[in-house]
Amino acid sequence: VDLARPPDFAADRDARYDAAVQSLTDAARRAAAPSDAIALTGRARAFPMTDAQVEALDRIGRDAYADWTEADLSAGRYRAALAHADDGLALGGSARLAALRASVLDLGALRAAVFPAEGDDGLFARDVSDVLYDEALVSDDPFLRFADPAAVRSWVRRSRGLDLSDSPRRLADAAIDLDADFGVVAVIRPLATREVRGEAESRTADLESGGRATYTVRELTVEIEVEADVVVVASETRRSVCDRRISREARERVDVASYSGDWRQLELSRSARLAFAPDAADRARAQARDDLRDRLAAAVAERVERCLTAFVP
Repeated sequence: VDLARPPDFAADRDARYDAAVQSLTDAARRAAAPSDAIALTGRARAFPMTDAQVEALDRIGRDAYADWTEADLSAGRYRAALAHADDGLALGGSARLAALRASVLDLGALRAAVFPAEGDDGLFARDVSDVLYDEALVSDDPFLRFADPAAVRSWVRRSRGLDLSDSPRRLADAAIDLDADFGVVAVIRPLATREVRGEAESRTADLESGGRATYTVRELTVEIEVEADVVVVASETRRSVCDRRISREARERVDVASYSGDWRQLELSRSARLAFAPDAADRARAQARDDLRDRLAAAVAERVERCLTAFVP
């Protein structure tokens, strides 16, 4: 039912809306705290507004968020300061907010020097370090920054392979040399490898010369496990702030086939022929090792980030 309205209904309604917006806008300008000003502008946005009224509220909001960001920055609340700066910039461009945001990121940043992994298996430790530098050390935390891997490697060459994991002070001094707030090193323990061979399974295939032949296939499962200690030392105190052990495992399965005659005379698919390759077992071991390398590098990076982000208030 469309009820009849007084002739002046629309004008009276719009005037009341306008008065409400104006009242809330004036109150936001007079608000003593930035949070109060933001709350009042939010209430005003519930009403229909003109473009001029929206711009006035945006301007008040940007100024309030800038004041809020400055207060957080002065108090060392960097994450809150960044959030308020971003909220203010979402209302439009502001040179003041942009400058404040840059200051927040600069003053709140933590710089970490991640040194090459150490371990008895030097080749595996080197491979883990390469993946760590090239792929894994990518953080979404805007406050976390890592020393240039090239600079870290250069420092290691100059130090002639100095072990860092057994001395927090030595690790802290190395981080200081690279202008870092934290030094990080992972110590990889010996790999534990286990191979399980399944029951032999007989299969038949056609021979190129005619007839059929029987060959044997076993499933080989290669399992590799590793543990690593991730040590993080603060440069200022030269003390360990995080020391956690992590573990990862990788598993690879491959068929290994044998035949009493020349297996190349068997009519088989390409994948079935791979089981006769003399390096089938070696390929399974290599693949499991590569998977373990990638998983361990990702785990080390995750542990480092989890440790360091806790130091940004």
